Amino acid sequence: MSKVIDLTHPFVQTHWRWLVGLYRKKHVDPSIQHFFMNYNLHSFTHCDALLHFFPGKLSIDKVPLDKFMGEAAVVDLSHLGENEGVTAADLEKHGQHVRAGDIVLLRTDWPLKCDIMSRDFWGKAPYT
Repeated sequence: MSKVIDLTHPFVQTHWRWLVGLYRKKHVDPSIQHFFMNYNLHSFTHCDALLHFFPGKLSIDKVPLDKFMGEAAVVDLSHLGENEGVTAADLEKHGQHVRAGDIVLLRTDWPLKCDIMSRDFWGKAPYT
């Protein structure tokens, strides 16, 4: 049996980069509670749709959910440091086990090297 690993980042209201607003709306019937959340869609865990990069391709609401679940090939790029880019040579060397159609995760271990709440996490991270 496969092990399911949830990779989502929890929402936090105190992050300097992603301001999250939680609002309560008063209702005529006080037993009914209405809450609204306001946040940037490019925050926390998200996935860009193909349409984001390629005109005429699928928008995120058209991507089948099974595309986000399945066995994953992890490419270990934990050797990367501050402001280092992922290169084709890195992917060739460390991603030989990746097959066509695999879900691919690029592992940099950056969250172990730098606090996600800090500006350095976002300003000095390895990048693709």
